[in-house]
Amino acid sequence: MRFNLPQGHGEEKKMYEVGKRVFFYRGGPMDFSCASCHGENAKGMVDTGAPDLTDKFWIYGGDAGSVYTTVYAGRQGHMPHWDGKLTPVAQKILALYVATLEPAHD
Repeated sequence: MRFNLPQGHGEEKKMYEVGKRVFFYRGGPMDFSCASCHGENAKGMVDTGAPDLTDKFWIYGGDAGSVYTTVYAGRQGHMPHWDGKLTPVAQKILALYVATLEPAHD
């Protein structure tokens, strides 16, 4: 389930922006970021097999807890894990950011 992350307080806005920066952070042995596979707009990339993160169709769940598990542990050898590449706090902030992405309006 998607949710609206409160952004009324300055610190909430700041953490949202941190999550966005983490989405574009390049790391790991292949120097990838989330955007490398999911696209700068998070709409996914057919060539890489990376799903759209802005729609309502999620294989493993689009809530913050499920996204955190995917970031932490990876998925089935296709989605790399980010444990050890991002701090636990950065992983949680990234999961919250991804869980707040708006559905695409095409």
